[in-house]
Amino acid sequence: MRLLGREGPTGRLQRREQNPYAASGEAGGWELTAHHIIAHSKLVDALARLDPAQQQQVLTQAIPDGLDARMLENAGLKLPEGQNGPQYVAEAKDRLRDPVDQGVMHGARLADIRQSFFEWQGGNQFLGPNTSIRAEPSSAKDAMDTDARFMGVENYGQLKTLGDQLYGHLAPSSEATSDDVLQTLLAILQVTRETRPSDFDPSQWHELTSLREVEELAAGDLLGRQHLTKYAFFKFGINDVDQHYDQIRPTNAGRSEFTFAGVEMPATVKGTSGFIPLEDAKTVAPTQEVKRPLAQVLRDLGVPVTRSNDGTASFTLGERQLAFVAKDFLRLEGVKGRVPYRSKQDTTFTVDTQQLQDELTQEVPGESLYKYCEQMGMPTSSYLPKQLYDLLRDQRRLPNLQESLVRARIDIEKFQNEVNRLSGRDLRSETDRTRKRNGKRLSLYQRKLERAIAYEASLRGDIVRIRAAKAQLKA
Repeated sequence: MRLLGREGPTGRLQRREQNPYAASGEAGGWELTAHHIIAHSKLVDALARLDPAQQQQVLTQAIPDGLDARMLENAGLKLPEGQNGPQYVAEAKDRLRDPVDQGVMHGARLADIRQSFFEWQGGNQFLGPNTSIRAEPSSAKDAMDTDARFMGVENYGQLKTLGDQLYGHLAPSSEATSDDVLQTLLAILQVTRETRPSDFDPSQWHELTSLREVEELAAGDLLGRQHLTKYAFFKFGINDVDQHYDQIRPTNAGRSEFTFAGVEMPATVKGTSGFIPLEDAKTVAPTQEVKRPLAQVLRDLGVPVTRSNDGTASFTLGERQLAFVAKDFLRLEGVKGRVPYRSKQDTTFTVDTQQLQDELTQEVPGESLYKYCEQMGMPTSSYLPKQLYDLLRDQRRLPNLQESLVRARIDIEKFQNEVNRLSGRDLRSETDRTRKRNGKRLSLYQRKLERAIAYEASLRGDIVRIRAAKAQLKA
């Protein structure tokens, strides 16, 4: 699929060429996305810093030895009917690797094909959930996608080192030459060119289905992805939504559009599920009209009222609180109804005290869609790498494990003391019955002590492992 052009970091128009390794599939109803590890924008920017001869050197080096007909077709060069497959691929490879050949092959520009293999290097991408429903490690779109380390990407360590080097060359303060950039790009291609992305494996991903967990992970420092909520959705079944959620109603026969409490709500339909963006849900709040006395309306606006002994009351309004002022009445912003006044000076008005009980109609925001979904227990949907999620889960367990370790050590001391006491008793002073009873108690506490020691050792092992794994979260 050819993606639309976009503005790059330097302001020039960029376009994403076709991915030679494109694969179809879905996760949670959403189309899969091929995620760049070194950002696409950085690769394009780096290439643009080279002279034409250097660019051709890089682009021709991007053509893999393992080129096949499917890659070429994905990149826009389709095998003509009646052509010999291997011969056709061999001819295409020779021409694509010839920097002088800037021609056309079966209707496809060779320059575009080369660009495709450069922009979509096999070892610089991994297949995962759609970019709309997966928060990358950084909110910066041109950052490296370090989640690749959880995807079993071949030679990830080398690629990360070279990627950091390339980012350094492209930094505004860098004094790197075009030859520095060239050598780094060629080194990256040595790592990525012959690698094919692995097939999508759903077991490598974890869906966050709890709003509480999404909020906790976004707010916490462990994950470091405060932008997580921008890539999370409330999720509902479109076919039975009206049976489970009394305020949400479909508005068309295809059940692709919905209202909340009569107000149009944002929702994306994928298959049989509807997805409501968490952040957008906070802004959807139907208003309702409520009758309130003038005194309460002023109190809600934070306007103090001064009552006088002559049966009048006065108050001062801000400019934004006044909707309209006539010769003998005023209107309040967001409030229906007139408020007659006896006199005014600037924005200070005097009214009869009894008018404070006159009812006005005020529009107040009702419950937000976000709050409603939360109260109804609507599940959420957003994806993290399973290995990363397991690391986070263990780190969140650490305080409880440490408390359990303290209790286990208290138990060990208690059981050891009891074993010592029962082992050191004077058997000659005991009756047969007492000796038998204490013998059973000694055996009991010895078993308890053994179990407590084993449990304490297990806890210590878990704590050591979890502490050591914490570094992987920031790798």
